[in-house]
Amino acid sequence: MAGGLLAARNAEGYLDVTPELRVAGFENVYALGDISAIDVNKAGVAGREAAVVAKNIQAQIEGSADLAAYTPSKPVIILPLGPSGGSGQLPDGEIASPELISQIKGQHMMIDRYVEMLNLGA
Repeated sequence: MAGGLLAARNAEGYLDVTPELRVAGFENVYALGDISAIDVNKAGVAGREAAVVAKNIQAQIEGSADLAAYTPSKPVIILPLGPSGGSGQLPDGEIASPELISQIKGQHMMIDRYVEMLNLGA
């Protein structure tokens, strides 16, 4: 990054963003995922951030000032260890059982979610 974008970086190297995921100081520049300073170091949030950015770009194209805001998520860790084990922390801080981790991710690695997202069918 160079120019004005360089100035939008914080001490950790992330780009500061508004709740609408616009780069601080820029009306038409958005940042999401690993480069934005919101929900940092959380693997799985870029898709939710992308939906907000897409909605906001569409609103700007249509001349609307009504932009959606992104709400950061609470920490969640889901670490499967094989198809029937693992550990994790739920959003409320509760430690998840190996059985629950297996149901959430271990048995299928959330493939159904991506099949639906990418409209791949069965």
